[in-house]
Amino acid sequence: MNRNTGNKYTKIVEWHLFREKEIRQAVMEARLDSASSGNSSGKVISNPTENAALRNIAPLAKVVLSDGSEVFRPEEWLIAIKRIYGSLDGEQRVLAESRYRNKRQYFKDCQRGYISKSKYYTMLDRIKSHAVAVAVQAGLIRVY
Repeated sequence: MNRNTGNKYTKIVEWHLFREKEIRQAVMEARLDSASSGNSSGKVISNPTENAALRNIAPLAKVVLSDGSEVFRPEEWLIAIKRIYGSLDGEQRVLAESRYRNKRQYFKDCQRGYISKSKYYTMLDRIKSHAVAVAVQAGLIRVY
């Protein structure tokens, strides 16, 4: 397997995995902003509880991260990321969390986990393939 795959689907999924914390933060901020603002639908609803419920139940179409990057369907991405980590076995989960959540480089993981570079990249390729499959199943990536 090629370690540096140029697969655009893999790159999309990895981008979201690396930026999970930022996406989560942007979703929280968008939810808080919508709760503090008035009804943006143009309809007059006099019940404030109903207003809050309608705003919180509607999925966010997109959020903008601190660097200006847009994430479409952010809540669905967060659910997919949770599924990705949840369906990995112990060693793969540790490696994925170390790489994507903690942003560690391979040599630190190899030293810490006493694994070879080839085993690291073999496991990482499996994680990437699995992550793309989860994103496709969730409808976040369309493969033609």
